[in-house]
Amino acid sequence: MRLFGSTTLIILALLLIAAYVTNPNEEDFKEYVATKLVKEINPKSKDIPFESYQIKAAEGLLSLGTETHRKDYTFCSVFTVDDFMGNRRKFIGLFTVFIPLN
Repeated sequence: MRLFGSTTLIILALLLIAAYVTNPNEEDFKEYVATKLVKEINPKSKDIPFESYQIKAAEGLLSLGTETHRKDYTFCSVFTVDDFMGNRRKFIGLFTVFIPLN
């Protein structure tokens, strides 16, 4: 009896290749956090004026006030952030999407 068909193995291989290619790096994570921060500051605005400048400014502030560690697992990455308040937060980055773990 076959446990996996060839189609299933091909789909699994394609998913692993896609995960490898889209594994986010530390710059992707900083951009994600900065974008999220800007959108939380301006929650009611659909069109945020000078959004790209605000995101760059937030990235600069984040690099001053936080310490980010990335653990690369080839197909995904786990990011640990120690912010200026002493809080430790973890995120998993997979397929260029970031999911909070705590």
